[in-house]
Amino acid sequence: MVNESLYLKTNPEWEHYIYPLTPKEVKDLHKELDEKGYQGTIKVWNLYVLTDHEAFEYCKKKDISYRIEHIKAKNMEEALLWICKYELANRKLLPEEMKKYLIGKRYIFERVLGAHSHMEARKLANRNPKYKQQIGGTKYDETATSTRQRIGADYHISYVTVRKYGIYAEMVDTIMEVSPDLAKGIISGNIRISHENMEAIVSLPPNEIRTAAEKILTEHKNNKNYSAPREILLQTPGFESKTMPTVGLIKNMPEYDPDAEVSSLTLTIPMWISSVNRTKAATDMTKVSALAKTRLKKALRELNSAIQSMYSEIKE
Repeated sequence: MVNESLYLKTNPEWEHYIYPLTPKEVKDLHKELDEKGYQGTIKVWNLYVLTDHEAFEYCKKKDISYRIEHIKAKNMEEALLWICKYELANRKLLPEEMKKYLIGKRYIFERVLGAHSHMEARKLANRNPKYKQQIGGTKYDETATSTRQRIGADYHISYVTVRKYGIYAEMVDTIMEVSPDLAKGIISGNIRISHENMEAIVSLPPNEIRTAAEKILTEHKNNKNYSAPREILLQTPGFESKTMPTVGLIKNMPEYDPDAEVSSLTLTIPMWISSVNRTKAATDMTKVSALAKTRLKKALRELNSAIQSMYSEIKE
C-alpha cells in the first residue's frame, strides 16, 4: 500500500488564503503535538495540503504520525473555495480585512463555478431533453445576484456588501501579482489602505504598482497611520491621473446596478490572462501529461465558447 504522506506537498501560491498562527498559537500547537500527537486530520486535495500547514510541517519534522482526509473537489477552484469556507468557519480571530478577502474570494469562486455548472447543465439538456431538470439542480447558483444573497445570509451582511468584498478581493489579487508582500500586509491588517486608494493602485501599470508598493512597504514601518499610504502614493507618477471610478460606500450603493455584473467580469478577466501567461512562462509543456493537456484544451474551448457568446451579446 502506497504511503500517501510521503507525497504530500504545499502550494506557496495558496498560503495567503490561510491566516498564519500567532507565535503563542504555534508554541501551544507544538506542545500539544509533542504531548498528544496529532488528533485531527490533514485535509488534502490532489496531494496538496489545504489547511493546518504548521501542524503538517511540524509532524514531518518530528516524525509524528497523522491521518489524511481527502477533500472532494472537482478542480482547483473548488479546492480553494473549500479553504475559504473552512477558514471563515474555523478561525475565530481573523482580522477584518482577511474576512473581507475570504468572503470576496468565496463569492468569486462560486460565481465562476455557478456559471460553468449551469452552462454544462444547459449543454446536457440540449443534447437530451430528459436532463432538463438538472438545470435547476446544480450545486451552485445560476446568477451572481443569487450567489451574493446566499453568501450574505451566511455571514449576516447585505448582498451589495458581498459584491463590494468581491471587488476588494480582485484588487488584492491584482496587487498580489506584482507585490505579494504588500497584498499580504493589507489582508493581515498590518498595512491600512482605503478602498479608494486601492482602486487607484490597481489602475496603475504594473511597474508603477511595484514602485508604490516598495515605498509603502519601506515607509509604513515608521508611520502606520491610515493616511500614510495615500501620502506615499501621491508621490508616485500617474497616481492621480489614473484612478478608477469609485465604487462608493456600502450605504450609498444602489439596490440595482445594471453595470454590476459586467464591471465585475471586467475586473476578473485580467486575472485569467495573468494566470494563462504565468502558466505558459513557468511550464515545460513537453513534460506535461497527455491527460492534463486534454483537460486544459477542453477548458480553453469552453472558455473560448463563453467569450464568443459574450462578445456576440455586446457587439453592435
